[in-house]
Amino acid sequence: MIARGSRASDGMSMVEILAVLAIVGLMASMAVPVIWKMGLFSTDRMAGSARELYALLRAAKVYAAQNRLDTALAYNYSENIPPIRPAVPKIYDQVFGVERRYLDETFMVRELSREEKESLGKSGRWFVPLQNRNGNFRPMLEQTCAFLDVRGYINPGVREDPIWFGLVEIDVCDLLGGPLYKDPSGGWVEKFYAHVFKPSGEMDSQGRTFEKLRFELNIGLKPDTSPTQRFVNPDVEPFALALGERLVPIELFATTGRVRIAR
Repeated sequence: MIARGSRASDGMSMVEILAVLAIVGLMASMAVPVIWKMGLFSTDRMAGSARELYALLRAAKVYAAQNRLDTALAYNYSENIPPIRPAVPKIYDQVFGVERRYLDETFMVRELSREEKESLGKSGRWFVPLQNRNGNFRPMLEQTCAFLDVRGYINPGVREDPIWFGLVEIDVCDLLGGPLYKDPSGGWVEKFYAHVFKPSGEMDSQGRTFEKLRFELNIGLKPDTSPTQRFVNPDVEPFALALGERLVPIELFATTGRVRIAR
């Protein structure tokens, strides 16, 4: 029996509550950097990049159908020094001991109509940016990229030809007919690789033969990211090594133009 006047049922005082909140805040401030280093938030980062890329690919397909113009999601990479041909950079992966190809910027373009090409003095097939005159280069989320290699649990296989991933080469000019200015590299660029959608919804191979009808881009963390973030699976308790690199695959289907996150 609790005697009258006892404090056992009075609850916590305001001072005690504030003290507990202060301790919890201190512990959280110490724990968050540790969790970050262990890669707990990297899954959300990769998933976020995959969702953004999925949405852009879907938007290109819808625009092509609604406007009866071939529309593409073009790719670049942030450290691009404009080459004569479009480039897919390689980065050395010390874990796997191979060079890997990747892309980490996107922008949407549409094909010029015949009347537009005549007014700009263009011949052949040309695309122009949708967002603004010089293209709206959209970087992927921090330290994420789309790998152009075959997903493997042990060692990624490098494919040299981008068409293996549904990519074709396109010529892009600004709305005045000139080349795009790529900042911050300070160069002028005309040629890019892109996923091109026809008004019918299917993907355009531009006369080349697709080696397959289903393509896969793997969204992951760049090889210069810490191995802990790339290989430790934070969704498993205790933290466990994933079966190879943690990736979020995006699938594209050539005959239907269907896009889906395969996870």
